[in-house]
Amino acid sequence: MSAACHLERVALYTHGAVSADAALAPTLPQAVAVETCEYCASPQLTWRKCKQICVNCGQINRSCADL
Repeated sequence: MSAACHLERVALYTHGAVSADAALAPTLPQAVAVETCEYCASPQLTWRKCKQICVNCGQINRSCADL
């Protein structure tokens, strides 16, 4: 990398044009999607007898036939 290019990048970082975190870790891991109940929005889901049941409200959200 040329000295001019390096100085330009340093100037961008120090003036807030690019965050230092974005420059150091351009490929951050994506957040893991959490399944929630379709009826009460609780994240407490469990599989029983081929059915996905909400522990909070007891509703069946999915079954093996849906997969």
